Amino acid sequence: MHQGAVKYDAIVIGSGAAGGMAARCLTDGGASVLVLEAGPELPETRWRGQKLSPPAFAAQKQRQPIQSQSLSYNNRNCHLFIDDIENPYSVGANGNFTWIRSRLAGGRTLLWSGFALRMSAHEFTSAQQDGFGDCWPITYEEIAPYYDRVETLIGVYGTRENLPALPDGSFLSAPTPAYLAELRRRVQLRFPERHLIPAREVAEAPGATDSNSLSYSSIGSTFNRCNSAKLTFRSNAVVARIELDHPGHASGVLFIDRETGHWYKAAAKAILCCASTIETVRLLLASATQEFPAGLANSSGTLGHFLMDHFGGCRLIATGKLREQHTAARARGYIPRFCNMGRERESFLRGYGFQTDFEVDHDGNMIMSLGVFGEVLPYYDNFIELDTQKNDSCGRAVPKIHFQYRDNERLMALHAQTTARELVDAMGLAPVVVHDALLPPGTRAHELGGARMGSSPENSVLNRWNQSWDIGNLFITDGSCFPSAGYQGPTLTIMALTARTCDHILGRLGTGQL
Repeated sequence: MHQGAVKYDAIVIGSGAAGGMAARCLTDGGASVLVLEAGPELPETRWRGQKLSPPAFAAQKQRQPIQSQSLSYNNRNCHLFIDDIENPYSVGANGNFTWIRSRLAGGRTLLWSGFALRMSAHEFTSAQQDGFGDCWPITYEEIAPYYDRVETLIGVYGTRENLPALPDGSFLSAPTPAYLAELRRRVQLRFPERHLIPAREVAEAPGATDSNSLSYSSIGSTFNRCNSAKLTFRSNAVVARIELDHPGHASGVLFIDRETGHWYKAAAKAILCCASTIETVRLLLASATQEFPAGLANSSGTLGHFLMDHFGGCRLIATGKLREQHTAARARGYIPRFCNMGRERESFLRGYGFQTDFEVDHDGNMIMSLGVFGEVLPYYDNFIELDTQKNDSCGRAVPKIHFQYRDNERLMALHAQTTARELVDAMGLAPVVVHDALLPPGTRAHELGGARMGSSPENSVLNRWNQSWDIGNLFITDGSCFPSAGYQGPTLTIMALTARTCDHILGRLGTGQL
């Protein structure tokens, strides 16, 4: 066992959206930070990858039967996904879950589409509106300044729309393609409440050649801009336990070096779990103590429960002809939630949005792809536990995931199928490929919940500062902290919550309270 000689101000577990933002904010504030990443660091040339030959790609997929189900998986980026053979997990007898993972420096931000969407005030108070679940312990107004900060830091293109379902932000300006404006006009002529808007997406770095530019990732947007004098980054460091020096205080972590097999301890005044939803819950469950036999920071009994994701239901490809289109162009768009936003109520709770991609050639021939992202409600019996009969390649018990979609998700998906066809028809396009079946849970790679924020230690793991009710110097800012999922992609909210929590940590470090 190797004991670290340095006691850091903070240890950050994970280097994805949350971990990258935590490292940036804390080091900017003068704190010394150790980031522990379970996977390796890749040079940018390796990150971009080379197209695999058909035999090599087939061999790769043999080791990735789960990861290859991701809609973004291909023969250029498959090396960015985890090896399923070395990293198994279990699912409950009556459920299903497709766990998409990337264990590398930068995490799944290396695979992020770059859509950067704010949650609206409706999402923070949805339980108050429809009576299901619990409201967030913070308001939109409290997190809005942190949305501003993150958007300014990473650079987000967008247009000001004044839509209640999708708040405006601190955007970089970009011209709206004429054909996108025309399609929007056509949709609103028939459906005034439905808005096709230009995508709100992270700005690509100059010279980027693909949609997964390094600037989308935490490597490009946060780690490359950290105060390097205050940052220690350790790759291939798999955290096995969070350790306590007394029942209400964490002393540090125990981790294993994947390459050497050696065990290490590291100490810090504050611990931030940013490892991703399921990994963070697994770590807390594996860190059980005599005082917390059901998992660390689990006096409420809610740890692992209320697991959510975003479902994918209708996906389609449509084609058509645009007049007076003389230049080839590509663009992405978004159609925000419009269901259950006013007095009219559907047969289901909450809502969904559509991501769209458009490609037009010189002759005005268009191809559009459209996919739905729908909110999954927080159900107590969608949960994570440890499977003590199965270990991963580092000898850790794997998570066992119990998850099912219910009637609300199925009813919403049926509604989205109808809506998608109506939108395509209103645009003057014709569907050529349609997939109506619900994607397996987890396929959207937006898993959320399991260590949720709340208003009381009786109903949640974390308080309004993403701080454990039970362990005063333990903080969680990845997707596991969400009390409800919303319909928007969660990455921007994860980053904003992390920035807010880091301000709180810096304040407490400054007064010696950690």
